[in-house]
Amino acid sequence: MIIRIGGSGHRRGKSWNFLFTLGMFFVIGALWGFWSGTEAYQEELTQVDWPTTQATVTQVDRIREFSATRPSSRYYYDITYAYSVDGDVYTGFLEHQSAQASVGDTFQVKYNPQAPEQSTDILEPTKEYILGNGILCMAGITLVVMSVRRKKPRPQEP
Repeated sequence: MIIRIGGSGHRRGKSWNFLFTLGMFFVIGALWGFWSGTEAYQEELTQVDWPTTQATVTQVDRIREFSATRPSSRYYYDITYAYSVDGDVYTGFLEHQSAQASVGDTFQVKYNPQAPEQSTDILEPTKEYILGNGILCMAGITLVVMSVRRKKPRPQEP
């Protein structure tokens, strides 16, 4: 007499439900990242021909952020800057920056020639989201495939 624990649906290793759920979480996260990143990239493409100018930091607010999961904190910076276009002075704002800046520091910004009050510190379109989300999506697909393969029952010996 042979007694099998778990029956024909017995699975080896981690539960296929866990792998499937984790894989789907990765895939959905990657798709959301592609969608939001593509939207930002398209906006950056509309700014390719914007002229650049020198901006000067006029105010820096240092903000301490506490972690809800660990007893730690970190600082980030909200930076106000000013730039000049055709003798008129405009201001811009960079929120939640990790790099510290000091009043008087200078950096390049791009501005909209039709509406000089619009500016950005992103000088070239960025595609980093493609690599990161591609890796995340491939990891998710791999986990989903692994979970489906593990779910299939193995042929039983007579």
